[in-house]
Amino acid sequence: MKGRFWAAAALAALVAGQAAAAWPFGESEEEKAAAVATRVAEALREPNRLIVQAQEATQRGDTEEAIRLFRRAQSLMEETEAKEDTAGSAWASLRMKKFLCQSALDALALERAEVLDVRQAVTDTTELERRLAEERAAIRKEADAKEAKQKLLEPPKPPTLAEQLPGAKRQLAEAQAIQADAGKRLAAAKQRHEAALRAQTEAQAAEAAARQALRKAEEARVANQAAQAEGGLLAGSFADDADTAVARAAEEARAATQALRLRQDEADSAAAHLRVEEARASAARAKAQDAQALLETLEKAIAKERAEAEAKARAAQAAAERERERARAEALARKQA
Repeated sequence: MKGRFWAAAALAALVAGQAAAAWPFGESEEEKAAAVATRVAEALREPNRLIVQAQEATQRGDTEEAIRLFRRAQSLMEETEAKEDTAGSAWASLRMKKFLCQSALDALALERAEVLDVRQAVTDTTELERRLAEERAAIRKEADAKEAKQKLLEPPKPPTLAEQLPGAKRQLAEAQAIQADAGKRLAAAKQRHEAALRAQTEAQAAEAAARQALRKAEEARVANQAAQAEGGLLAGSFADDADTAVARAAEEARAATQALRLRQDEADSAAAHLRVEEARASAARAKAQDAQALLETLEKAIAKERAEAEAKARAAQAAAERERERARAEALARKQA
């Protein structure tokens, strides 16, 4: 049995040597060839070590260990094939090493089966079937793991139009909800701004009235002072009242001015808030319009695809019907002949 294994190994080594001798690069691609050769050597360093260990295990008669090592070496080379373009002759040694591992695994599996077959009665294959089932399960598990890893490395497929449609509808609903909320906020901001403007107008009127009252009080005091200077008895009796009226009017004018400034600040704040809400509402409206346009585009494209598919189906059905008619006509002609 070991002779069969070493014959397969010798054949693989011979083919690998012939492939390595057929190096395709010329003198003008020496650097490129050297880089590829370096990658090949690096990729084969660990598999070569495992293959040597597997061959030593085979010589010792440790079949299970040899199988494990050959499989590990083969797995590493398959990982390299997944990452590199190994179709060229520069990678021939890797392919031959992989062939060597597969040949050795086949020989070792057959040897193990023969040993088990000798140890067991012909009518009792339970243990052999169990071992084979475990081996198949291990191989299948390893293959599934490689397939899952390969799927992770593959770029995701773009979604179809039909797959994009639910997302587009959801995006439109969200955009419309945001637009509605922005509209409510904008309406509230407008009301606040209008109220602030009305309060500012009222404060302006109050301040104007307070200043008018102050001017009248000052005029009355001046008149009273003039009358007092002329010696009028009544004018002198009203001097204190005139001063008090002027002071009160001046205080009311200052209060009206402060109230006006406060209302002006409130109006400015309301105007700034209104501009912010207008910008938000505009952005929300644009987003909703974009979402609506996207949904309409998808629906039109899907309708077009559906129409084209239906047209193809009708054409195929018509062609099939014509073919059936032709077949019936030929059959009838043969029957009549």
